[in-house]
Amino acid sequence: ALSASWFVCAAVLVFQDKKKFSIPTPTDSILPSMTIFKPLPPVGEAGVPNELVRALESFIRQMDSRTEMLLGVDQAQFSLWEKIIDRWQNRFPAARLQVIRHLKPDSFPNPKIAWQIMLARHATGDLWLWSDADIEVPEGFLNSIRAELVHSKCRAITCPYSIRVVPDAWNVLDALFVNVEFYPGVLLLQRQRGVRFALGAATLFHAKDFRRKTDWGKLGSTLADDNELGRQLAPVGVSRNTVETLPQEKKFRGAFLH
Repeated sequence: ALSASWFVCAAVLVFQDKKKFSIPTPTDSILPSMTIFKPLPPVGEAGVPNELVRALESFIRQMDSRTEMLLGVDQAQFSLWEKIIDRWQNRFPAARLQVIRHLKPDSFPNPKIAWQIMLARHATGDLWLWSDADIEVPEGFLNSIRAELVHSKCRAITCPYSIRVVPDAWNVLDALFVNVEFYPGVLLLQRQRGVRFALGAATLFHAKDFRRKTDWGKLGSTLADDNELGRQLAPVGVSRNTVETLPQEKKFRGAFLH
């Protein structure tokens, strides 16, 4: 009975979320500058998956002169990314892409934070957007989330995510968990004025707040670094923008374990 009740609540929350909310959008001239952090994950010898390329391009095609992206690439894998990055620079000349090549950093137990602190040395934007590499965003996202933060009383804005494409039957397991358990729960918390967590899909915050409020050491020694980031920056607003994650498990065993 409890499960059935939650399923009804989940359906109502998701269908309500389909309604468009009005987010005041300032003119481009007063949008703060932004740095997007993208440590690139290790890839196999088969090369970079198309899903990952598509996800990264969803950000790059929206970038303007006030937006930069820092790509953290393991030096040992740069050859697998080189042609793709060259193609992006040719296709999207307005996008400011900066490639940071380095051997896999190990300054912290958490490899993601080890990369983030290295990228932070090169960040020039007033706002920082931390987002996992496998996240795909809708058109207009970069301007919309900046507008949300500008008009919010919270120190950060974090985005819920869902799965909209299931490439293989075994990835239904991931989609069921994300879409029926996780996503509606975040939409429920969206009704609060602020929460004490953040999500790895996308979290935007002021660089000055990060420098003043956060501790790299605590972030780097925590497995759930996104949750710790939100705790240190709280209050965090849950965005009206929903982004998309792409299931990438190629076999049933991997999907089941995940």
